Amino acid sequence: IKSSRHLSTLQNWSQYSTILWCISIGWSTALSNIMMVLTTTLVVLQIIKNKKKISFRSVLSHPITILFLLIAISMFWSKNIFISLQNLKSYLPFLFIPIIVQYWLEYKKEVIIQGIKFLGYSLIIAYSLTIVWNILPADKGLQLSEYFIGLVKPYTNSNRHLFGWYVPFMERIHFSNLLSYSGLAFLFLFYKERKIFILICSIFLLSSPFIIGARASMIAVCSILPVVIIYSLKDISIKLKPFIFIIGILIITIIGYIAYSNIEARYIQTQYELNSINNNTFLEKDYVHFTTLTRFIAWKEAWNLFLEKPVIGHGIGEYLQLYEKNYTKNYSELPICYHSQWLYFLGVFGALGLLVFIYFYVRYWLNLNNSNSIIYLWCFTSYISI
Repeated sequence: IKSSRHLSTLQNWSQYSTILWCISIGWSTALSNIMMVLTTTLVVLQIIKNKKKISFRSVLSHPITILFLLIAISMFWSKNIFISLQNLKSYLPFLFIPIIVQYWLEYKKEVIIQGIKFLGYSLIIAYSLTIVWNILPADKGLQLSEYFIGLVKPYTNSNRHLFGWYVPFMERIHFSNLLSYSGLAFLFLFYKERKIFILICSIFLLSSPFIIGARASMIAVCSILPVVIIYSLKDISIKLKPFIFIIGILIITIIGYIAYSNIEARYIQTQYELNSINNNTFLEKDYVHFTTLTRFIAWKEAWNLFLEKPVIGHGIGEYLQLYEKNYTKNYSELPICYHSQWLYFLGVFGALGLLVFIYFYVRYWLNLNNSNSIIYLWCFTSYISI
């Protein structure tokens, strides 16, 4: 009886830890990493002590695990093993997340649903605080960030319409992506549970890129909307379809109206930067803050590094150092940016590694047998690719 109580306590702690990990993701990278390691440890202890088995074949063939293994294998052609291990440490989530997810899939699926909900709710709170922070006058926003110094990012007193909103908790693009991922997940939870509250949360989260001013996220969300709308109408009666369509157009119009000034300002700024780059007058302007320029430069530097070793890449122990060295040598006045996960992976493990990853990704996709899962992965793939 005592042993069974210990096992039950361990499972409860694993569940609580998973939920706390999901809550922490939108607030602090450091805290979420700590909670992820703790959750993985508790799950592994569960597997060992309870003598439960999980499909390690499913874990090892999962696309995220494959990414980790490809990065790890690239250490073999990196010169510095210490730097390789140090850089590889950043990708431990690619190994831990499939283990945690597979365990709950096999033993308590509802924990995954709970985790997604708590992640979404915590992000809604973080997003709401971000909105308030940006509505405040600049001096008040600065005072607030100074009051919470060490807990939030330094306040950026730049034009929010032109350069995007200030996000106190993490880098803006990363935050926007998290909000969009959760919005997409909530949308598919709505298909499952048919609760209006879940749909409202989804719309609120998916509207975030247009409010915050994350351009790539805006395009990515727009790319998945046709698929989502068509899929949403498939199980609805013919009589209700016109009503749902009108409501959908109304919601999109309202969000568009609220976000229009941000979208227009970001578009004008992008055009201004592109024109300055094309006619070579950007040096006369505040080009250090031209994110379009830093994108072009980042892509150029990453592409040149890829061409040096196109088949297997430079390895995780060399690529970052080489990239930073070349970038600072050629553009010392600009902040170092990457701006392309595709080019980053090509630089680390080359075209061969990318083909291996795509193979396992497609294989994983083809093994799905649930229409919700297939459409969700289609939307997720479209978003993350953009």
